[in-house]
Amino acid sequence: MAVTGGSNGVISLDAIDASLSGTDIKAEHGPNFNLGYWKGEHDTATWSLLSPEEGTYKVELELAALPGSAGQEAVVTIGEKAIRFRVPATKGWGDYQNVYIGTAQIAADARTSVTVAPASAITQPLMNLRKIKLTPYK
Repeated sequence: MAVTGGSNGVISLDAIDASLSGTDIKAEHGPNFNLGYWKGEHDTATWSLLSPEEGTYKVELELAALPGSAGQEAVVTIGEKAIRFRVPATKGWGDYQNVYIGTAQIAADARTSVTVAPASAITQPLMNLRKIKLTPYK
């Protein structure tokens, strides 16, 4: 099932809607439903997106990471565009922060794949990811 945008054009790709692939990543249930145990370099989370509007979108992740995980590289691929970023430290696995990582062009009424993965080998769990937020860039 494809995720679509809300009435204000903002698209929320929630952890609960992701398809997971890999050996370690899993969905963690509870008050902070998220994707965690992101320890394998081939662990990925993927969403299918059907955008109501064509345009440029700001890409933000709601994530948490221990200081030991900070600095590891991850990549968000939206269609053909790959946005690499370094995972920032938060105060702990439950301390979620919104992190802006860049912009992406998204076509209207076309299925677009959105994937999050480690960008290289990782030495610590990568992050806990609650959602990706795509906001029309105006």
